[in-house]
Amino acid sequence: MVEERVFEMDRVERALRDEIPEIGVLWMESAESTNREARELARLGALAWTVIVAGRQSKGRGRYQRPWASPPGGLYQSVLLRVPDSAGPITLIPLLAGLALKEGIERELAAHGAGAFPGRLKWPNDLVTDRGKLAGILCEAARDDGEWEIIIGAGLNLAPVELSFPGFKTAETATSLAEEHPSVAWRREDVLIAYLHRLHHWLAVWRDDPGAVRAAWLEAADIEGRHVEASSAGKRIRGVAKGISEIGALIVETGEGVREINAAEALIVRKRPRY
Repeated sequence: MVEERVFEMDRVERALRDEIPEIGVLWMESAESTNREARELARLGALAWTVIVAGRQSKGRGRYQRPWASPPGGLYQSVLLRVPDSAGPITLIPLLAGLALKEGIERELAAHGAGAFPGRLKWPNDLVTDRGKLAGILCEAARDDGEWEIIIGAGLNLAPVELSFPGFKTAETATSLAEEHPSVAWRREDVLIAYLHRLHHWLAVWRDDPGAVRAAWLEAADIEGRHVEASSAGKRIRGVAKGISEIGALIVETGEGVREINAAEALIVRKRPRY
């Protein structure tokens, strides 16, 4: 179940003000893309931890410009960050963002006593369950004068989504928090607060110990030792996932040696039941 109501920006800011003093939340009934809105605000000088939330997106997108269905009933938001280029490998940001979203959902389930979350992370930036895709993350970065401007966009299905949009593949499926845990009255503000809390935490860890981010992501993804198939530069790669490199690449051991996959789609072929 998802509670639909006017989005309470002030409640999100109050809940996080002590932890993230600079936070500012903006609400839009509709946007083409929250990442696009964040980029425009960044161009105008918006501060770090500006968060844009939209009730729907008309041109939501994922990796490779793929469309992302964004009807009312989801949580669509982007966070603007500014970090020095010496802070850490920014290629780990998509991984820690997915980790933060997963843990935020788990935090909400624990608060409601609603049991375990069946989701897992899929390299590099999806949150999935056995039912299908639950969330996607799109990170964009630009470097200027010794600083990285990073926008982390995330789309999370709170209510069931009708997947009938251009570019949709019939083999794809989607799920939602309402379908996974119908006993919980999911509120966008609560999920966003929990997510931003964990995002702030993992960004601090990333600055001090990037290896801890990789280790936590690997545990949440449960991918090590599994057979995978990936497409990279038009070639099909098959092998066993061995981990994540220092810059967040998927390490795959193939019959022709070890490969690092930076820009591919990885399909996990399970060797055993996961649940």
